[in-house]
This record gives sequence, structure tokens and C-alpha cells, in this order.
Amino acid sequence: MKKILAVPILCAVGLSAPAVTYANSFREAGVDTTTSVGKFKIKLTDEYAEMLGVREIVSPRLFDAQTKIGRSRPRFDGSRADEIEGAIICENGSRTACSRFIPEYIRDIDFAHVPNGDNELFQEGPRGTREIHVRILSLNLIDTGECGTKSANAIRTGSIAPDVPRSLGEVESLNPPGSFEGYPAEGFFNLFVEVDVDWNNDGTVDATLFNNYPIVIQDSYPDAFPGNVVYVHDSSDFAVPVYEKADSTHVGWIIIAGQDIGSSCGGYGVDERIFDKPPLSVELSSFTATGSENGVSLGWETETEINCDGYHLWRAKKNEAGEYVEITKLTEQLIPSEGGVFDEAIYSYDDSGVMPGNLYYYGLEDVTNDDVGTIHLESIISTTIGGKTEY
Repeated sequence: MKKILAVPILCAVGLSAPAVTYANSFREAGVDTTTSVGKFKIKLTDEYAEMLGVREIVSPRLFDAQTKIGRSRPRFDGSRADEIEGAIICENGSRTACSRFIPEYIRDIDFAHVPNGDNELFQEGPRGTREIHVRILSLNLIDTGECGTKSANAIRTGSIAPDVPRSLGEVESLNPPGSFEGYPAEGFFNLFVEVDVDWNNDGTVDATLFNNYPIVIQDSYPDAFPGNVVYVHDSSDFAVPVYEKADSTHVGWIIIAGQDIGSSCGGYGVDERIFDKPPLSVELSSFTATGSENGVSLGWETETEINCDGYHLWRAKKNEAGEYVEITKLTEQLIPSEGGVFDEAIYSYDDSGVMPGNLYYYGLEDVTNDDVGTIHLESIISTTIGGKTEY
């Protein structure tokens, strides 16, 4: 499986199942009904903050007792059925049987973001590991009034939010390749949502927002699916950009907290420490290094650039202990930003200060309007003279 987008995302809505006894193997295709609890925080752009008189909006605790999640039949990672033919996911059925499948085959390349870095929970593979593909069929988190309010804040996806991309995922066994056992396992979802925001909690929807960059849910070692979910953040912990559905105006950045990791407002807590995350400024779609007899040609493409002034490039080598050495900043001046919120951009840079026979590592740093630099550690690439690496 290939990680398509380069910048890690936050974890998201909590999904937890009622107490159910499962066998140790993945069930055949079916539909799970589970409980979801979440709470969102939106960090506003300067324009919206000035207009509303606040810097951020935090929702009450939101609840959905009937989240529907469809499962595919079990398969093996890397098999033809997994990567080429794909999996069909159950649309109508029970936990133990499927009466109708969604007529769309889901392959590994259909996942927008696969969390597989060293600092992230989910580790893809090895090939031959038992797995299932999953899809959120419906999620409707609303304010039920249990925290002293009855606002119009809400989060939804699936059939009740047909305009957003599919929220797809995978659950993979932690047993050895070739084993038919499913649990314990680990998994993830790419979450795309519509969010109703009630700025002042007066029961009126003031704006409906959406994200076009996935929020990633990660599930830690469930012994059933859907399991009792514990969430971790990816290595950079960025908030995800959100836009007004009416006109695609950039409103701010959203973070969604899951459940069972705090103890506020009844039995389902929300750990608000995860709300202290910086906004995502650049979404990378690729970062490449191509070696030739004359040097190394670097190139990168962006999907979105928000409040970005430009880029610096870094080069290093590794010693025998695997530590970065000879760390060099290649760019004295910023390479100016050419993209925007909805404007993709392509960049290139030639590094001629390299010698044959060496393995070089390259890192990309984006610098915001506030002079904050972020090196995309998860997308560091390496190459030798005459070689090519793609992220």
C-alpha cells in the first residue's frame, strides 16, 4: 500500500462497539452498528476571527448511537483480490451476514492517506497478512443536550452527507502472514465529513463546513471490530483545513477528539489536550529526488498552500549508527510559494554539490507567514547519483 498524501493528520471521531463476543478470525462481510462520540474544535482564520470576535469554536460533546460501518470479506494483504481486483463492502446486512454489497471495488490505491510512518500506530503489511476493508456507511454526531446545551452542532458522513468523499479504511491482523486468524488487529479510517457549526450554541446552524484532506482515525489493537478505540496522533499533529460548503471559503482548521480518553460530561469523555495542534499549512502530493551524473534534481507538488511564504531544502547523510550527519541547508533564500488554498503548484531545484557513491537524504521545509518552519520529516527521501526516489 502506498501513502499518497505527505503530511500526517489528526485522529478523529471515536468509534466503540457494544460488548460483543467475537471469534478470533475476521467475520465474513457484514454491517456493524456502533456508538460514536466526538467533539470538534475549529481554529479560525484571521478574517473569520475578526468577524466573529473569537479565535476558535469548540462544540459540546456530540453523540451517535447508530453509526453504521460496512465490512468486506477477509483477504490477504498484497493479493490480487486486495490490490488489483479490490474488495466490495457490505451496504446492507447484519454483523454476521450481508444481503447487499456496494457496487464499487475498493483497492489499496483508493485510500487517500495510509498512516505507516515510524511514529504512527498503523504499520502496513507484511504481504500475506489477513485484512478487511471498511467504509463508514452513516455517521451522524449531534448534540443531545447531555452537556447542558442543545445546540445545532453536528458531524456527519456516509449516506447522510453524499457530497463528501467516501470514508474508507482497513483493519489488518497482527498475526503472521498466511494466518487465517484476524485478531488482535490494527486499523485506520480516512474521514471526510460535513460539520454543522452553531457558533453561539443558540440552536441555529450558522455554517456547514467540509474537509478535502482526510482526518485519520487509528484503532489500537482491537480484539473485535468495531473495537473499543484508542486514538493516537500522527507525528506532526496538524489540524486539517475546513471550508464553507456554500462557497468553498477557507474558514479555519478542524480537530476532532475521540472518546474514552478523558472524563468530562458523563461516561464518554473527550481528551481536550489533543486540541492544542498547529494548523496544516501545506499538503504535499509528491516529493522526488532524481540522481544523474551532474547532481540531484528535486521536485515537489502541493495540493494546498495556506499562509505559506515559501520553502527551504535540506540535505544530509547518515553515519553507521543511522544518525543524520553533514546536515546542510541548500537554500539561502526562500523558494517563494506559488500555490494557494485551492491552487496546486509544482516546484523544482537542482543540487550540484554532491559526490558519486554517496547516499543523500533530502528534507523539505515550508515556512508560514509567521516565520514558522515545518520540516516534513515523514517525507524525507534519499537517492544516489543515477538513482531516483519518489515519495
